[in-house]
Amino acid sequence: MINFIGECEQILDLKEAARKVAASDVTTLITGETGVGKEVLANYIWKLSKRKNAPFVPVSCAALSSTLAEDELFGHVEGAFTGAITDTKGKIALAENGILFLDEIADLEPVAQAMLLRFLQFKEYTPLGAVSSVKANVRIIGVTNKNLLDLISLGHFRKDLYYRFNVISLTVPPLRKRNNDIL
Repeated sequence: MINFIGECEQILDLKEAARKVAASDVTTLITGETGVGKEVLANYIWKLSKRKNAPFVPVSCAALSSTLAEDELFGHVEGAFTGAITDTKGKIALAENGILFLDEIADLEPVAQAMLLRFLQFKEYTPLGAVSSVKANVRIIGVTNKNLLDLISLGHFRKDLYYRFNVISLTVPPLRKRNNDIL
Protein backbone atom coordinates (compact mmCIF):
# COMPACT_ATOMS: atom_id res chain seq x y z
CA MET A 1 0.00 0.00 0.00
CA ILE A 2 1.19 3.50 -0.78
CA ASN A 3 1.99 5.33 2.40
CA PHE A 4 2.01 9.05 2.78
CA ILE A 5 5.21 9.48 4.80
CA GLY A 6 5.43 11.91 7.68
CA GLU A 7 4.91 11.97 11.42
CA CYS A 8 4.59 15.67 12.22
CA GLU A 9 1.24 16.93 13.47
CA GLN A 10 0.35 18.49 10.09
CA ILE A 11 0.87 15.21 8.24
CA LEU A 12 -0.91 13.14 10.87
CA ASP A 13 -3.89 15.51 10.55
CA LEU A 14 -3.67 15.27 6.75
CA LYS A 15 -3.64 11.45 6.91
CA GLU A 16 -6.71 11.50 9.14
CA ALA A 17 -8.47 13.86 6.72
CA ALA A 18 -7.46 11.59 3.82
CA ARG A 19 -9.02 8.57 5.57
CA LYS A 20 -12.28 10.49 5.95
CA VAL A 21 -12.15 11.71 2.35
CA ALA A 22 -11.48 8.16 1.13
CA ALA A 23 -14.72 6.99 2.71
CA SER A 24 -16.72 9.38 0.51
CA ASP A 25 -17.01 9.78 -3.23
CA VAL A 26 -16.92 13.55 -3.49
CA THR A 27 -14.72 15.48 -5.87
CA THR A 28 -11.52 16.45 -4.09
CA LEU A 29 -9.01 19.23 -4.65
CA ILE A 30 -5.43 18.78 -3.43
CA THR A 31 -3.20 21.83 -3.39
CA GLY A 32 0.43 22.40 -2.57
CA GLU A 33 3.74 23.42 -4.01
CA THR A 34 5.50 21.40 -6.70
CA GLY A 35 7.07 18.25 -5.30
CA VAL A 36 5.23 18.05 -1.96
CA GLY A 37 3.47 14.77 -2.74
CA LYS A 38 0.04 15.74 -4.07
CA GLU A 39 -0.14 12.66 -6.30
CA VAL A 40 1.14 10.46 -3.47
CA LEU A 41 -1.73 11.77 -1.30
CA ALA A 42 -4.22 11.11 -4.12
CA ASN A 43 -2.92 7.52 -4.40
CA TYR A 44 -3.17 7.18 -0.62
CA ILE A 45 -6.84 8.23 -0.77
CA TRP A 46 -7.47 5.79 -3.64
CA LYS A 47 -5.90 2.86 -1.78
CA LEU A 48 -8.02 3.60 1.29
CA SER A 49 -11.24 3.95 -0.70
CA LYS A 50 -13.83 1.47 -1.89
CA ARG A 51 -12.48 2.15 -5.40
CA LYS A 52 -9.05 0.65 -4.60
CA ASN A 53 -9.60 -2.36 -6.88
CA ALA A 54 -10.55 -0.17 -9.83
CA PRO A 55 -8.22 1.95 -11.97
CA PHE A 56 -6.40 5.11 -10.92
CA VAL A 57 -6.07 7.00 -14.19
CA PRO A 58 -3.77 10.05 -14.28
CA VAL A 59 -4.22 12.86 -16.79
CA SER A 60 -1.71 15.67 -17.22
CA CYS A 61 -3.93 18.69 -17.80
CA ALA A 62 -0.89 20.84 -18.66
CA ALA A 63 -0.35 18.69 -21.75
CA LEU A 64 -3.90 19.04 -23.07
CA SER A 65 -4.87 21.65 -25.63
CA SER A 66 -8.60 22.33 -25.74
CA THR A 67 -8.93 20.27 -28.95
CA LEU A 68 -6.98 17.36 -27.52
CA ALA A 69 -8.73 17.49 -24.13
CA GLU A 70 -12.11 16.40 -25.48
CA ASP A 71 -10.70 13.31 -27.20
CA GLU A 72 -8.33 12.50 -24.33
CA LEU A 73 -11.06 12.72 -21.66
CA PHE A 74 -14.14 11.52 -23.54
CA GLY A 75 -12.75 9.37 -26.36
CA HIS A 76 -14.22 9.12 -29.84
CA VAL A 77 -16.17 6.83 -32.12
CA GLU A 78 -15.04 5.49 -35.46
CA GLY A 79 -15.35 8.16 -38.15
CA ALA A 80 -15.50 11.10 -35.70
CA PHE A 81 -12.60 12.76 -37.56
CA THR A 82 -10.03 11.93 -40.20
CA GLY A 83 -7.93 9.09 -38.88
CA ALA A 84 -10.50 7.86 -36.34
CA ILE A 85 -10.57 4.30 -37.68
CA THR A 86 -11.80 2.66 -34.47
CA ASP A 87 -13.71 3.60 -31.34
CA THR A 88 -11.29 4.80 -28.68
CA LYS A 89 -12.06 5.08 -24.99
CA GLY A 90 -11.16 8.28 -23.21
CA LYS A 91 -9.58 8.55 -19.78
CA ILE A 92 -12.99 8.81 -18.10
CA ALA A 93 -14.08 5.46 -19.55
CA LEU A 94 -10.73 3.93 -18.59
CA ALA A 95 -11.27 5.13 -15.00
CA GLU A 96 -14.75 3.58 -14.71
CA ASN A 97 -15.48 2.64 -11.08
CA GLY A 98 -12.12 4.13 -10.12
CA ILE A 99 -10.46 7.50 -9.83
CA LEU A 100 -9.64 10.03 -12.51
CA PHE A 101 -6.61 11.98 -11.31
CA LEU A 102 -6.37 15.39 -12.96
CA ASP A 103 -2.86 16.71 -12.51
CA GLU A 104 -2.44 20.51 -12.68
CA ILE A 105 -6.08 21.39 -13.33
CA ALA A 106 -5.17 25.09 -13.29
CA ASP A 107 -3.48 24.58 -16.67
CA LEU A 108 -6.67 23.49 -18.45
CA GLU A 109 -7.65 25.80 -21.28
CA PRO A 110 -11.07 27.56 -20.99
CA VAL A 111 -12.84 25.26 -23.49
CA ALA A 112 -11.58 22.19 -21.65
CA GLN A 113 -12.67 23.73 -18.34
CA ALA A 114 -16.23 24.08 -19.71
CA MET A 115 -16.27 20.44 -20.88
CA LEU A 116 -14.99 19.24 -17.52
CA LEU A 117 -17.55 21.36 -15.65
CA ARG A 118 -20.39 19.75 -17.58
CA PHE A 119 -19.03 16.30 -16.80
CA LEU A 120 -18.71 17.11 -13.08
CA GLN A 121 -22.29 18.42 -12.99
CA PHE A 122 -23.97 15.49 -14.69
CA LYS A 123 -21.45 12.60 -14.47
CA GLU A 124 -22.03 11.90 -18.13
CA TYR A 125 -20.20 12.70 -21.36
CA THR A 126 -20.50 12.25 -25.08
CA PRO A 127 -17.53 10.76 -26.96
CA LEU A 128 -16.50 12.75 -30.05
CA GLY A 129 -18.76 11.82 -32.94
CA ALA A 130 -21.25 9.92 -30.79
CA VAL A 131 -24.95 10.75 -30.75
CA SER A 132 -25.74 9.69 -27.20
CA SER A 133 -24.17 10.39 -23.86
CA VAL A 134 -22.58 7.86 -21.52
CA LYS A 135 -23.00 7.78 -17.74
CA ALA A 136 -19.81 7.41 -15.76
CA ASN A 137 -19.09 6.14 -12.25
CA VAL A 138 -15.81 7.93 -11.64
CA ARG A 139 -14.44 9.84 -8.69
CA ILE A 140 -12.40 12.92 -9.56
CA ILE A 141 -9.33 14.12 -7.68
CA GLY A 142 -7.73 17.27 -9.04
CA VAL A 143 -4.43 18.79 -7.97
CA THR A 144 -2.70 22.08 -8.54
CA ASN A 145 0.28 24.03 -7.34
CA LYS A 146 -1.37 27.33 -8.29
CA ASN A 147 -3.74 29.57 -6.37
CA LEU A 148 -7.04 29.01 -8.15
CA LEU A 149 -8.68 32.05 -6.52
CA ASP A 150 -5.97 34.26 -8.03
CA LEU A 151 -6.53 32.63 -11.41
CA ILE A 152 -10.28 33.23 -11.10
CA SER A 153 -9.72 36.93 -10.41
CA LEU A 154 -7.50 37.12 -13.52
CA GLY A 155 -10.14 35.34 -15.63
CA HIS A 156 -7.96 32.26 -16.22
CA PHE A 157 -10.01 29.72 -14.26
CA ARG A 158 -13.77 29.31 -14.08
CA LYS A 159 -15.32 30.15 -10.72
CA ASP A 160 -18.05 27.53 -11.16
CA LEU A 161 -15.44 24.85 -11.91
CA TYR A 162 -13.50 25.88 -8.81
CA TYR A 163 -16.58 25.33 -6.64
CA ARG A 164 -17.20 21.92 -8.25
CA PHE A 165 -13.63 20.91 -7.42
CA ASN A 166 -13.42 22.52 -4.02
CA VAL A 167 -16.03 20.28 -2.37
CA ILE A 168 -13.23 18.92 -0.18
CA SER A 169 -9.84 20.59 -0.24
CA LEU A 170 -6.61 19.24 1.20
CA THR A 171 -3.32 21.12 1.26
CA VAL A 172 0.01 19.31 1.44
CA PRO A 173 2.56 21.42 3.32
CA PRO A 174 6.13 21.64 2.01
CA LEU A 175 8.86 19.79 3.87
CA ARG A 176 10.49 23.06 4.98
CA LYS A 177 7.40 23.66 7.15
CA ARG A 178 7.61 20.21 8.74
CA ASN A 179 11.14 20.03 10.07
CA ASN A 180 10.39 16.92 12.15
CA ASP A 181 9.79 14.95 8.94
CA ILE A 182 13.10 15.76 7.26
CA LEU A 183 14.72 12.54 8.48
